[in-house]
Amino acid sequence: MIDSISSSIENNVDTNDNKHTNSKEQLSTSTTALLNAQQKLAKGTLYACISITLLITGLAVTFPLLQSRRDELQCDSLCYGSMTSVRSALTLVGTAIVGKLSDKNGTILARTLGTLGKGSEASGRRACLHLGTIASLAGLVISVTMNSLYGLWLSAIPSALLSHNFDIYKSLLSEFHNDIEQAEEQANKEEEEDIKKKDNKDASSRSGSVGKLGMSAGISFMIGPSLAAFTSPTFQSAAYFGIACALASWAVIFYLPLPNSEPKAKSDEDNTQKKRSEFTMMNLIKLQTPKAKAAMTLLVIRLNMALAFHIFNTVWPASLKARFAFGPSDHARFMSYIGVVYALSQGFVAKRLVTLFGKEGKVYVIMLCCAILGTGRYIAFYTNSLVVIYISFLFIINALGTLNTVITAGESLLFILFSYHMLISNAYYMLS
Repeated sequence: MIDSISSSIENNVDTNDNKHTNSKEQLSTSTTALLNAQQKLAKGTLYACISITLLITGLAVTFPLLQSRRDELQCDSLCYGSMTSVRSALTLVGTAIVGKLSDKNGTILARTLGTLGKGSEASGRRACLHLGTIASLAGLVISVTMNSLYGLWLSAIPSALLSHNFDIYKSLLSEFHNDIEQAEEQANKEEEEDIKKKDNKDASSRSGSVGKLGMSAGISFMIGPSLAAFTSPTFQSAAYFGIACALASWAVIFYLPLPNSEPKAKSDEDNTQKKRSEFTMMNLIKLQTPKAKAAMTLLVIRLNMALAFHIFNTVWPASLKARFAFGPSDHARFMSYIGVVYALSQGFVAKRLVTLFGKEGKVYVIMLCCAILGTGRYIAFYTNSLVVIYISFLFIINALGTLNTVITAGESLLFILFSYHMLISNAYYMLS
């Protein structure tokens, strides 16, 4: 009797030990998956920042030299405005095409070009990254080989139509965060409060990843013109440097890790059910809710901002050349100054102004920034003092950075809305 009792106790102890061991194995497996997802996010963010920095830096080196090249090829303000309108239209079309291709891993493009890289599995994201870099390279090669007005027009087509790497990288980082969420759900299923805390943490980390990508792009726009200011290259040598940077950016894509989750394709039933709630301009106009009216207000503000910017930006380089004989090195220094001031406005001035005026004073901040933009551009355009121009742009860029921060903080529209107002404003200017 005693032996049977002791044997049953031993069996119970063994079963409990086995259950504890199995739970430890499951915990270690889920923890390993979570660590792998976090490592992929860190590595993917690093490679994405390096790739976008190299690509934009190579393109930004040529920016200060574009005005002199347009003058050399006899491309006046009307020519430049027409090119801007065509580029915006191509960007609008290319955004939709590249977006659909990047969401699908079963297309011919994904199974061919998307397999070039680490892992060698088909990926629509990677295929569109390769395609965008090739388009940027094609534009630079056309600029170098065709020194004519026809070549100037032709070089703008590939990058405007197919080069959307920045948006693809943002989608890729979002999928890395989806992998982390899935791993956390498997590793932590105990309390709802813990899940909510982790969701909030993930939301902040999402914005942090995109912020790093945006910071890399901003730094690139400062580095490129600064290099042009110090080295004073010709357009040909700057284009060759851009080709080298684009090739280096392309090489980074081959080592870019891919997320475990795939872009979710919507079924026909889901598309039918959500067709009525889909965002379109007509649906936005028909709605009479306060949010719809606020969205329309933001759209009108964006349209007028874009219209004012492109009209001023088209005549501004010619005005600088006529008044101060601005050359490529002068343009490079001026662009670097604008980049530094804009970075400071985003990092310090904008947040402090918004905090100072409070939530209810955002409307007054928008009105003040618009007034500074209009007054500052008028003074900068008609003054004959270079010092006054730099001081005016100090206020202009800070107002622009603050205005973008306030509007972006309250804007929840789709990215296609930005393409709409870019196309309409540029076409409106061309017709004007």
